[in-house]
Amino acid sequence: RASAGSKCAQRESSLHRRGGGEGTAAMGAAQSGLDGMGKEIDQMSDDAILRAAAAFLRQRPSLKESLFSRLSAPIEFEKPAPQGAEEAAKADGVTILYRSTWPKPHIHCRAGASRPWTQAPGIPLASSCIEGFPAAEGWFALFFPGAPELEFLVNDGGGAWDKAQGGGNHMAPRAGLWTLDRGALCAFSLGSRAGTGETGDLPVAAAPGNPSRAPRKDAAAPTKAAELYQAARAAPMKIARAWRC
Repeated sequence: RASAGSKCAQRESSLHRRGGGEGTAAMGAAQSGLDGMGKEIDQMSDDAILRAAAAFLRQRPSLKESLFSRLSAPIEFEKPAPQGAEEAAKADGVTILYRSTWPKPHIHCRAGASRPWTQAPGIPLASSCIEGFPAAEGWFALFFPGAPELEFLVNDGGGAWDKAQGGGNHMAPRAGLWTLDRGALCAFSLGSRAGTGETGDLPVAAAPGNPSRAPRKDAAAPTKAAELYQAARAAPMKIARAWRC
């Protein structure tokens, strides 16, 4: 199947679709244009900048929601670029990959206990462009640059919430790539199976004060009652075999 990265790359600007030296030259020209624009903006008054911004947004209404969302959020965020999961895992910050059937899931979060929360319902998650976690299979993603950790909840943009076990908050305790699928929050590792979206790490604990999602070490040990129950079930079979002999 086609990778998620290739699908997302097809939706990038024409500059990214050009190949070879032509593409490099086009990107260089675009960067020079942006640099020149930055110098002009530095010389403009605040009122002139606001008028220019308002005129631009009237021409590009699709950017209004994204701009207002970024300005109002107490945390930096951006849509991850098309890339492999290994590359995303090495980025300086937290990347959340979330699998859901909700059409427009949101993430309500904060980058540490001393930082403010986003305003509910939070920030809209973007369709995933990370290879191995395709949007066609229900994956969404968001990158929080510079975030050392992330405490969060996910919702449908309305009143439905996807919380950690026990009703608590999900907690990504360190930077890296994290996947949330069917209630299990896992840290992506280089040992994960590429192209499947399956992670090899055990689910991490929920936020402090909430029940852990990690399995107990003694969960597999049979209790005395279970041993007696199994022995009672086996007794008739032993009697039957002895009678046949």
